[in-house]
Amino acid sequence: MGLKFYLFAILNLIIINSHSQNLNKKDVVLKLDSMHIQQFDLSNNKWNVINKSQYSFDDKFNNILELGLGYNNIDSKFTKNYKIEREYNSNNLLLSNKIYNWNTIINDWMPFDFTNNIYDSAGKFILSTIYNDNNSIGLYGPSLKKAYQYDIEGKMILENDSIWNNSDNAWELNGFREYSYALNSGKNNKIAYYELVNSDFVIADSSVYKFDSRGNIISINKYFFSNGSLNAIYNYSYTYDFNGNLLQFIHSITTDMGINPSYINMNKTEYTYDQFNNVMSNVYSKWNDSLDIWDLETKNIYEYDYQFRNIIWPYYSIYRDGINPFNKLKNISIQSFINDQWKDSYKQFYYYSPIFKSSMPEFDFQPLSIYPNPTNGFLKINSGNTNINGVEVSDIMGKIVFIANQSNKQNEMQIDLSDLNNGGYFVQVCTEDLNKSVSKIILAK
Repeated sequence: MGLKFYLFAILNLIIINSHSQNLNKKDVVLKLDSMHIQQFDLSNNKWNVINKSQYSFDDKFNNILELGLGYNNIDSKFTKNYKIEREYNSNNLLLSNKIYNWNTIINDWMPFDFTNNIYDSAGKFILSTIYNDNNSIGLYGPSLKKAYQYDIEGKMILENDSIWNNSDNAWELNGFREYSYALNSGKNNKIAYYELVNSDFVIADSSVYKFDSRGNIISINKYFFSNGSLNAIYNYSYTYDFNGNLLQFIHSITTDMGINPSYINMNKTEYTYDQFNNVMSNVYSKWNDSLDIWDLETKNIYEYDYQFRNIIWPYYSIYRDGINPFNKLKNISIQSFINDQWKDSYKQFYYYSPIFKSSMPEFDFQPLSIYPNPTNGFLKINSGNTNINGVEVSDIMGKIVFIANQSNKQNEMQIDLSDLNNGGYFVQVCTEDLNKSVSKIILAK
């Protein structure tokens, strides 16, 4: 579960197999139509609509359009705010992301940001180029480029950053990060990177990672280079439950920059989960140095419909949004701690619509089965009437840790993950019709 869930988090749903009195789970797919946000007016003790986001999907359920609308209280109607257009390749990998803002003066969309992505033959992200409309004249110009290199095991070892030099009309190397790894309970994990910037390419900062026996990150120490040496500045610590769900995240800052620095707390977030590993709440607190206690700040409360199961999100969106529920998410209540009590601040509502198989003859939607879950390492996968091309497994940080392809045409496949550390993983199954489905599994040996 994620650390990056914010107020205007955008959740892009692919497929939900439902089960209720009115909908047969074998005959229906639910599509996310919109997310509405309301703000609570404490002075008038009522909820006010402030904005909403609407979603459109292609025939493979990739989110291709996201339209943001703001609510105009004067006219009592929604007005255009922003839109995001997305394109994908045949393997459902995101190729481009175009962001536009609505210009009320010319009454038209103005380009704001455009990102183009390139992948290698294995589907690894190798190049991202960002273009901006710096002059606000409706034309994109190159701005930033990031290139990535991997070792033979698929681990990222180098990240280059380049900026566009308008004077020379060419790309100029601005900095790079080198990644090193160490054995951790038989598996390679990232332990540090060094960022070199400016024309002299001196070390700018470093991050050192520590992992538990299951491969979960338990701490990150951040260092900045000054006075000829690396000096500690931040610490991030993480605590997990048995299923690999994040229970607590604490951000601390150092009080000195010695060899053995001491840290003081800054903020923390605590999480709770239901029996299906859906996040039920997360509470954000700030450290009160004067009273030496945590002061409560905000709380998110999640509500689900447990009749709807087997939720699958777009692969890239799992990590971007920081949430991957097993059941249908209905709403999120956001509260603030004021005068020693929780008070409503915002609420996000999610609306879906059913699509029946009879109206989509080109697809034969079958429930994807991955079992047992939790597993001791051996997983069986059944894709219904569709044959499986291959399986890709990633850890909770998004690193690919297992890949298996299937040359024979079968709808069943068995994989062995017993070499991996215990914890939570995402299993992506690609079928011969090039559809991709992602499910979360728990490895507990």
